[in-house]
Amino acid sequence: MKNKIEYNIDIDLGWVKLKARKFLGKDRRLIEGEMQKTFDAGKEDIIQTLVMSCLDNYEGSKLSDSELQYALLTIRDSSFIDKLSFDFTCKNKECKHKNNITSTALELGDFQKSEFKLIESGNIKVTVDRDYNEKYLNENYDNHPNYDYYKFLLRIKELQEGDIKEDTFTLDEIEEYLDTLDIEVYSEIMRQYNKMFAKISMINQYKCDKCGDDFVINFDVIPGFFG
Repeated sequence: MKNKIEYNIDIDLGWVKLKARKFLGKDRRLIEGEMQKTFDAGKEDIIQTLVMSCLDNYEGSKLSDSELQYALLTIRDSSFIDKLSFDFTCKNKECKHKNNITSTALELGDFQKSEFKLIESGNIKVTVDRDYNEKYLNENYDNHPNYDYYKFLLRIKELQEGDIKEDTFTLDEIEEYLDTLDIEVYSEIMRQYNKMFAKISMINQYKCDKCGDDFVINFDVIPGFFG
């Protein structure tokens, strides 16, 4: 006897649309079994394992931690009818009222999709792509203090300065070119690049039902995630 598994959950990350299944019994064991002992130490790895096991034959480029977190929340809401419910005690010493919060998992996360677009700074235009040669990066710059910077360099597909365009260059050439840019032009390029990535915030603000004081909760780990 075997249950049919359906991949009918839609997850829109902006640059790619994923299909996923609901959580199964084995997924709960993944969190509550042996891996629970190391959850805090390797939470990102466990989230990746859990999400990837729910996706329908995904073979695209690596998802970021924020994208994995968003996918996890989406799958959670589709897997359970009931919303999440938890109690928090007001930190006002004169109140200490126990507040109950009911929410979907997605309502706890403020997600911003990644958006890779043309970077413009002064008369410089930089075309970057989400994909890059990850194998080359890891073979040559693994554990390098500027690992993320070389990832940025590998994502550059075209440079334009004024009317001159260039799309054939070595990594050393592009590094040397950026190193000699005016500091304000370079800083603006990096500012725009860093804004392109998916982000998720699990910080939420609530008011105490009794005294009205504000309190902030960071749902780094969501209590009762599996009901």
